[in-house]
Amino acid sequence: MMTSPKKGFRICMAAGHFLPQIGGVERYIYNLSAALVEQGADVAVVAAQPKGEALHETIDGIEVFRLPSLLLAGGRLPMPAPVSGALQKQYAAIRAWQPDIMVVHTHLFASNLAMTKLAGELGIPCMLINHGSGYVAGGNPVVDAGLKFYERYLAAQIGRRVVAACGVSRSAAHWLSEFGIETSEVMANGVNVAALPERSAAFREKIGVAPDSCLVAYAARLLIEKGADTLITAFRKLAPPDAALVIAGDGPAMAQLKALAGGDARIRFLGACAHPDVLALFGAADIMAYPSRYPEGQPTTVLEAGAMGCAVIATPRGGTAELIDTPEVGLIVQDAAEFETALARLLADADLRQSMGRKLRDKVHNEHDWRVIARRALERLQELRAGQKDQIREETR
Repeated sequence: MMTSPKKGFRICMAAGHFLPQIGGVERYIYNLSAALVEQGADVAVVAAQPKGEALHETIDGIEVFRLPSLLLAGGRLPMPAPVSGALQKQYAAIRAWQPDIMVVHTHLFASNLAMTKLAGELGIPCMLINHGSGYVAGGNPVVDAGLKFYERYLAAQIGRRVVAACGVSRSAAHWLSEFGIETSEVMANGVNVAALPERSAAFREKIGVAPDSCLVAYAARLLIEKGADTLITAFRKLAPPDAALVIAGDGPAMAQLKALAGGDARIRFLGACAHPDVLALFGAADIMAYPSRYPEGQPTTVLEAGAMGCAVIATPRGGTAELIDTPEVGLIVQDAAEFETALARLLADADLRQSMGRKLRDKVHNEHDWRVIARRALERLQELRAGQKDQIREETR
């Protein structure tokens, strides 16, 4: 397997999943990696191998090493395949790539634990970035107890092997204290401000929504705990006949959500969407609603909707309440009843929608540009590597 010769500062990102799978964590890793490449770093991502994908390829300047894996829990919890010659070859290829530092994204994956062990073998520092703010739930008490044990075990193993940790939001950083990992450091989620399209009604025509109707958008992997059920129920109860709800994304809850929509002609399911179409949807929408119950870190969908000028209603999961920190930039709701009140308010007030959208857009553009985040991240990672080298020199004197 061929790898490029060693050039600049080399960062190896370890993840459970990566492209072509699309979700908030995967998009964070891609965007951060791409921005770091623009800053002059070399970046590789190590993740599970989905069916049919190459073991090794380059995507937009990012080297991707995929690990042959057992895809447990419907693919949500990949585990490196035991006794696999191909897996050992991948580990050898990663060693040959000669990373300067390892960055593991979340404590949830056995593959990430394997990468922390590999970092130890290579004698390079390892940093943990946490993307969540609560335990992963499985839907019943027995499964939840098992997942909690699994999560605590992996967090303990990964936590003792990293030299630094941070969260994608303050709440994500604080959540690590549940596992004895104390940090207040944040490496925030962001948006590629320079590549954002302008707001436009063109996408409305593409999906058959009238130019003067109030368009409510939702985009996420369709897990029931991400709140689309709350949104559909409230929309059917409150929205006027000419309003539209457009749901972008796919996932295991699709059939359940379509049943909940009950054939309502105002509700459209787009299925899995390319990222430009998600941005175009937000650029055409009046409201983005995200009543998530999931243990979010800092939801990408909220940042991108805000960046495109949508008025946002969301629950305070992860870093959402840190972004929407005043009523002028958006509405934070605690439960389904508050969500209904907020949705009714925005459906009825176009001026309020536009004012909130403008203010949130300005905030996201000023505080969450990937170029700024990547520059700070590169400085921090180089500092960790330099600190380790200084420590080694001191110990060998």
